[in-house]
Amino acid sequence: VSRDWSSDVCSSDLQQTFNVFVGGTRLIVAMSMDRMLPDAWGRVSRRFRGSPVNAIIFLLVGGELLAVLFLFAPDVETYALSTALAATIYQTLTLLAAAVFAYRARDLYEASPIARYQFRGVPWVTICGAWGVLVGVVLIWRYLTDPGLGLRPLPGETLYGFLGMLAVYVVAFVWFWVMRARNRARGIDVDLNFATLPPE
Repeated sequence: VSRDWSSDVCSSDLQQTFNVFVGGTRLIVAMSMDRMLPDAWGRVSRRFRGSPVNAIIFLLVGGELLAVLFLFAPDVETYALSTALAATIYQTLTLLAAAVFAYRARDLYEASPIARYQFRGVPWVTICGAWGVLVGVVLIWRYLTDPGLGLRPLPGETLYGFLGMLAVYVVAFVWFWVMRARNRARGIDVDLNFATLPPE
């Protein structure tokens, strides 16, 4: 049995590749500000108009090394099929946070300019966040049930995409708690980072 990789899937993968690269630099800068990564990784360069040069170089080199790995070990690529799903999961969780923001952090919400935008007493941020969650759940369901998207295995195949995504989440989970403990030992309470909204 062979997969039918449609042009829609290929164009989606191409878009996701560039989207992940651009978004990755933002994540590295944010994680370095939260003390989850070394400060140097998120340093912003004045010479290059405020660009996070170190984060860009890190992702560029990492991407090239991964491309070489795919070239010489093409089977490894099957473990990366969950990239788009992983992105959809964290985007859906972010939208969920937006949906409950006005209720979970009422003081912050009421102090923000967005508090004046409501529809029949319901905050627009809640309405838009809930809609985004609904769309995200539909997309996640499609990834889990449609073999044409490359994640659900065909008969006789292994859950490579799931294994790849699971590995990413496990590594990230362990990394967070290790860095949290390390910072606490240095007298830095990183939990305070999550008590307020990020700068953006």
